[in-house]
Amino acid sequence: NGELSAGKYMIYSMEAEGMSINQSMLESLGLADSYIEFKADGTFVMALTDEEPVSGTYDDTAKTLTVNGESVDYTVSGNKVSLDIEGSKMIFAK
Repeated sequence: NGELSAGKYMIYSMEAEGMSINQSMLESLGLADSYIEFKADGTFVMALTDEEPVSGTYDDTAKTLTVNGESVDYTVSGNKVSLDIEGSKMIFAK
């Protein structure tokens, strides 16, 4: 597991219900604007298309994002961050 660097990570791909959704499919679905922005102070903002942006904190030692007391694990590989949210894997790239 790599270390997270501050900055904006745009949606790169998704896996949901056994389907893999690549960049061109994300664009055709109108999801290509989704992003997570990690800030150096340990906070982040995540904006998924058609939803209000959410903010919270992240812990790069434990590899968790926390919003309203609920935590989600993430992994870092190179310039990509992967999250598992409600059974869907979302990969963001910087």
